[in-house]
Amino acid sequence: MAIKKRNSGSPEQQVSSKEVVYMMVTKRILDNMIKGEIPWRQTYFKPNGGKPPYRNHVTGKGYSFINCMLLGEPGEYATWDQIKDKGGVINKDAKSKIVIYWGEFIPKDRKEKAKELEEKGESFEHLKVKFPKYYRVFNIKDTTGLKSKDEPVPVMEEAEDPTAIARMVISDYEINQQVPVRVDATFDPAYRVLTDEVEVPEKANYSYEEDWYASVFSGFIHSTATEKRCNRETEYKKMCEGETSIKEELIAEIGSSMALSACGLKRKETHLQIDAVCQKFINAMNNDYRLIVNASYAAEKAARCVLGQFAE
Repeated sequence: MAIKKRNSGSPEQQVSSKEVVYMMVTKRILDNMIKGEIPWRQTYFKPNGGKPPYRNHVTGKGYSFINCMLLGEPGEYATWDQIKDKGGVINKDAKSKIVIYWGEFIPKDRKEKAKELEEKGESFEHLKVKFPKYYRVFNIKDTTGLKSKDEPVPVMEEAEDPTAIARMVISDYEINQQVPVRVDATFDPAYRVLTDEVEVPEKANYSYEEDWYASVFSGFIHSTATEKRCNRETEYKKMCEGETSIKEELIAEIGSSMALSACGLKRKETHLQIDAVCQKFINAMNNDYRLIVNASYAAEKAARCVLGQFAE
């Protein structure tokens, strides 16, 4: 993926549009996937009651899921200004990482409508267009003069019985969202959009128990596409027509991985299985450099919906 330079300096210094930010993010994720790594198959959610494993050193606030993938290594991060303000010095060989966030604006052709709504005291948020922006941060372990505010935080504390947590998550979602899980040896894993239910084979049909929970969570993530949950209108319409977009597949893949990790579970896979997943989404991401960013944000929202009280 080539990124064109505007004048002189690095592409990052010459960012002139939102498209370049999408490309930068996609390139970083693709670099990992080409090495045979699945960036989202990590444990990014904090343990219940614990601190986020990826967080800002000054504010303590956790980073969004896409930023966790971009940062790579868990820890505390800070901007150059934050490090300077705290009396720290960035080590000579330290390398920064990008963190993205969303800017927004109202296009010219919508400003008149926005003004009318504002005068009426009505919301005009739906008229705003969001676009990605970025800034750079450093891991504070690559600085001198700054220390972690507490003991190193593990990515996920090992639960005594992760499957017990997973069962509670499933039960809560079935009850609260009224999405039943149907189990039968003859079933293929699927979300039945017309009946709003998830079908999975029996656990005995899987090599590993974690894969059964991954199938359930994947079905749950698909179910969040409905208007009353996360409202992924385009993806939901396609599912109603008997199709599943590559974006929706990626949302389910990422979202189910997040749900698994929040329960303390991690999938056991061979290199061939990992390579197959990577290749499938590498091709899609090469054709759509916005895919991983948009799918990640949608997946995080969906995973929080599925996890409910277990998301924090």
